[in-house]
Amino acid sequence: MVQDGRPRAGDAQSAIQKIRLSVSLEVADHEALSRVAARQEVSLAWVVRRAVKEYLDRQAPLFRTAETADAAGAPKDAGPSQGGKR
Repeated sequence: MVQDGRPRAGDAQSAIQKIRLSVSLEVADHEALSRVAARQEVSLAWVVRRAVKEYLDRQAPLFRTAETADAAGAPKDAGPSQGGKR
């Protein structure tokens, strides 16, 4: 089951193929993301993946697939998150 948009082990979402990506961040940005992750009790990687999905939703929401919306933990007909927890 998915709670707060986070897939749990054994979920169908766990089977979605992923690509590992390496990025460089400014120290202040990394520290800010780490604080967000700690406050929400999720991994830094989860925060970054969620931020990417929300950014893509804002850029081209009509071109996102249902599978991508499911992977983001958002309802298929929902627009981008306005911040805050789900």
